[in-house]
Formats: sequence, structure tokens, C-alpha cells
Amino acid sequence: MSLQNNTTFIPFILSLFNMHKKITLIRHAQSAANAGLATSDHATIPLTDLGYLQAANLPNKINIPPDLIIVSPFLRARETAKPLINAFENVPVEELFLIHEMNNLAPQNCENMTGVERKPFVENYWNLCDPNYIDGEGAESFVTFIRRVENFVKILEAKKERNIIIVGHGRFFQAVLFCMTNNNFVASKEMMSNFILYFTENFISNTECIEL
Repeated sequence: MSLQNNTTFIPFILSLFNMHKKITLIRHAQSAANAGLATSDHATIPLTDLGYLQAANLPNKINIPPDLIIVSPFLRARETAKPLINAFENVPVEELFLIHEMNNLAPQNCENMTGVERKPFVENYWNLCDPNYIDGEGAESFVTFIRRVENFVKILEAKKERNIIIVGHGRFFQAVLFCMTNNNFVASKEMMSNFILYFTENFISNTECIEL
């Protein structure tokens, strides 16, 4: 098993970073779903053995102690963040529900499925390219998803801390980067179509650190 040590640097000329803030986005370590195992509850998917190793290596990637650690409430993100929290025990930690992973599929429609089995449902969602479409109970529309992204950026702008680490999810972070790069938080059919192309070309690896 190998550990990833990749760090990506993305320079933005936007108000958030003109305030001299250092924001580090970290996607969670390898989860059971990432490894191809069947899962049901999106919020309680655990890490794999490799995922725990990746998480344990995270503190080695952080050269300067953060002022704040923000974590998604989903289990795989919380398990990933534990070694960081232990390494920087005096740093405050905030669990923020707003940054949970995108819920584009209704849980009851894909219970106990692997990623391969879930793929046709995922492809159907994106092929519809309807920003207002909701797959069912427990799912969210693309409009709601982008609204969460916008609210998250506003929260970061309001934070007094200058060096913030956020441990969360790939698709959510892709949306943050996409919206900020384009300076557009208005969900539309065109935006959704462009985002599909963006996330297929800009994959974020497990425990990849993206510094803004």
C-alpha cells in the first residue's frame, strides 16, 4: 500500500484570499466506497485500512499549525481529521454540516450498492442536467448544492482565523474551486453542464491537500 503526498496550490485573486488567509482543503482518506465496497448510508461510510494510514500521514503534510480545523460531519471525514486534531490538540475544531458531500441520489434508491452498481443512477442524474431535479427523499438538487457552496465561502470570508484547514469531500471541494474560479454561484443548466466537464477533468485524490 502506498501513501499519497500530493499537494496542489491554487492561486485565487478573490476577496477571501486578498485578506491574507491561507485555506487548505483536504479530501478525506480512502473510504469503503472509494475501495469499491457496497455502502448504504452516505454519512456513515468508514475508512479502509489504507484510508487510516493515509489519515495518519496527514500531519506530516502540514508545516504550520492551523488556527482552525473545520470538519464535515460525515464519518469518513471525521476519521480522516482525527490524526490532525490529535497533532494540533490546542487548535479549535468546528464540525460544519454545510460541507457534507453532495447528496444527488436518494439513499433508498441505491442501498447496499457498490460504486459500479450506482454508476448508472449517477450518470442519469448528470445526463438530465436539470439543476432543480431532486432524485427523492434525502437527495438535494444542484441548486441546493451550489447554495451550500456559496454559504460555505461566505462563512470562510467571515472567519477571523487566518490559517484554516478544512477536511471534507471531493465533489464539494470541486464545486468550491469551480465556483470561485468562475466567480459564479448561480446554478443554471449551463453551469451544471460546465461543472460536469470540470469535475471529470479535475479529480481530487484521497488526502490531497489543496492550498488556496
